[in-house]
Amino acid sequence: MSRMFLLGCLVFAGALAGCGPKVTTPAEDEAVYSNAAMEQVGEVYTAYAMDKKKPMTGPSQLGPYEIAMDNAVRHIRDGSIVVLWTAPIVEGSEKILAYEKGAPESGGAVLLQDARTIRKMTAEEFKAAPKAAELPAPAAKK
Repeated sequence: MSRMFLLGCLVFAGALAGCGPKVTTPAEDEAVYSNAAMEQVGEVYTAYAMDKKKPMTGPSQLGPYEIAMDNAVRHIRDGSIVVLWTAPIVEGSEKILAYEKGAPESGGAVLLQDARTIRKMTAEEFKAAPKAAELPAPAAKK
């Protein structure tokens, strides 16, 4: 075999090594998954606010979004994402609207009150960050 052929094979093999699936650690996979779920939470909250002209008041209103946004609905219902219900969407707000359950103790992903911005915060950052003000829950109709 010629040296050029061998060199070509080595270059080709090296190029292929970078073309496979990205190997991630479980922590990296969870961060990507959490952000996807948090993004859907923002979409659900926004869709409801646009449809009803008011913020969601609780998880009982998730039903119509269950099929299209099942990732968010599942995380809200199992408690792994906490939502500050009845808080209105406020453009440009730096206040927290939703967060991963462990964020207060160990940090995690948070959704800001604009329902679009997702940030990763440490526990200290979370504790110092303002939270979206919840409106009083509507009174039950008699």
